[in-house]
Amino acid sequence: MAAARNYAFTLNAEAMPKGVYAGTVNIGAAIDRSAGLRAMTANGIELDPRFPSIDPDDIAGEIWTLVTKRDRVEVILPPLPPV
Repeated sequence: MAAARNYAFTLNAEAMPKGVYAGTVNIGAAIDRSAGLRAMTANGIELDPRFPSIDPDDIAGEIWTLVTKRDRVEVILPPLPPV
């Protein structure tokens, strides 16, 4: 995971002068309405309420923001709580 993150940052730095953007979206949650979430709950087992879930529309919005603003290389979803 660290290598992929470093690659995204390095790729963005190298490609940016050519007008090309590279970024990464890290998702640490179940995605609502996804096949993965359906599989996780297929046997009637409810998702642990401590495990986050995220709406795919929110993911799409973050990707759109990354691509259009190009002001950061990565986004972590859901956002991490402040330390």
